Amino acid sequence: MLTLAAKKTAKTTLTVLERIADNDQSAVAECVRTHGNWIWSVALKYSDSTEAAEELTMTIFTDIWKFAHRFKLSRMKEEVFVGMITRRRVKGKAEPKKMDIAPDNKFYQSFQSYSKNGEG
Repeated sequence: MLTLAAKKTAKTTLTVLERIADNDQSAVAECVRTHGNWIWSVALKYSDSTEAAEELTMTIFTDIWKFAHRFKLSRMKEEVFVGMITRRRVKGKAEPKKMDIAPDNKFYQSFQSYSKNGEG
C-alpha cells in the first residue's frame, strides 16, 4: 500500500491523460485548463455557431475521457494525442453525411447516366 506522500508523487509524475484514465477527478479540471482554449478555438473555427462549437468541444472532451486509457507517453506527446482526437472529430463533422439514394431517385438516375455517358 502506498503512503500518502508516495501517492502524491506518483500523481504528479503521471500525465493528465494517464490520470484521467486512472479516474483521478482533479485531472479532468486540469485537462480542461490545459487543452480547453485550443480545443475551443478549433471547434469555433470549424463550426457555424457558438452553440455548435460548444457541442463540438463537449464531444471532443468526451472522446478524450473515453480514449484516455489508450494514451501512451512512450508513443507520443499528450498534445499530439489530444490533437488527433480533435482533428478526427472536426473532420468527421466536416465530412458530408452519406445519403441513402434509392435507384428510382431522379437525381441518382441522371448522375448514373452522366457518369456512364459524360452527359446529363
